[in-house]
Amino acid sequence: QDNREDTGKIYGQKVSSGGILIGTEFIINDKGVGTSPDIVFDNTNFMVIWRDYYDIGKDQVRGRKVSQDGIPVDTSFLIPVTGSDREHPHIAFSDTNYLVVWENISNPANIYGCLISTGGIPSDTVFPIIEKNATSMIIPDVASCGENYLIVTITRDTLFGRIISLEGEPLGLPFLINTDEEIRIWSSVIWADSAYLVVWEWDISKGPTDILGQWVSKNGTLMDTTFVICDAYYYQAVPASAYGNNNCLVVWEDTRGMDYDIYGTIVSTLGVEERDCFANARNNRLEVYPNPFFQKTVIEFNNLKVASGFILDKCGRQAFMLQIYDLSGRVICTLPITDNQAPITKITWDGKDAMNKKVKSGVYFIKVRGITEKLIKL
Repeated sequence: QDNREDTGKIYGQKVSSGGILIGTEFIINDKGVGTSPDIVFDNTNFMVIWRDYYDIGKDQVRGRKVSQDGIPVDTSFLIPVTGSDREHPHIAFSDTNYLVVWENISNPANIYGCLISTGGIPSDTVFPIIEKNATSMIIPDVASCGENYLIVTITRDTLFGRIISLEGEPLGLPFLINTDEEIRIWSSVIWADSAYLVVWEWDISKGPTDILGQWVSKNGTLMDTTFVICDAYYYQAVPASAYGNNNCLVVWEDTRGMDYDIYGTIVSTLGVEERDCFANARNNRLEVYPNPFFQKTVIEFNNLKVASGFILDKCGRQAFMLQIYDLSGRVICTLPITDNQAPITKITWDGKDAMNKKVKSGVYFIKVRGITEKLIKL
């Protein structure tokens, strides 16, 4: 989105895989005033969409193809919708078509979508994706696994998802990804080879925000539990993510330094995050010492509620075992956390796998019901 001439244009710039600018900037929108662009690649061309204000006096969704050479193709097209304004458009590509989703401004707001062919021709049918009578659904995002689409959207206190077929048909009802009075106003979703990764802002008692994540299967089933991606001081907000080589990169706005910076961290397809974002003690954590270790290490359930021989996470769910993963995502050891006599607050790991063999030196991850810590074996 570019306002250098007060014209509200959508600009583009080719960038090589090495981060080198190729050619010069170019204008993509050929009509109206453009804001809030999004982009996706279909293995042949790029498709750019944006929020557009043009002739009919309403905010619309407009799109245009761009070739790999950085040349806008044909003319832009308008998704054929009448009525209320449309905001926050997002786009995803499957093997056969694109799906564009947006927030349809009304009272309350709902989420709608439209399929677009690879030739850049929008369907004549615009369909509701998630509607809610009492509370507005806002700021949707969409991703595709190649077999369907997952759309995520939030209300003030609930994060919803819905699976849509490649033909634009809802598959089942909207489902809850997370419900919490402290959810904020931004979520994002990507397909990470074997599952969808959903990330969002989480408000700490109407104060500083953190970034949380949840894995969702291709059929819309929640996998494991919600996990913390970053819980550093002050505000973390507006997360985005991308996938490559068995890992996801999650980035966000961050004010821990009393200014707006962009931070990032790697999340493996386990849902195990490289917690190098200077997490503090606001959330439940595991304490591991010594770390790095040579012969054995102690894993203490610091700040975790313990009762009746098993630990409870902050949502009150039982956690009966602790698992240790290697970097490839393989479970190498499972340690039961049960005691009929008294609650357990810590256990010792001797550095052996499930076959009672010493593990090699390297990086490992400890995980208990979505809570994770990195461990280094010397």
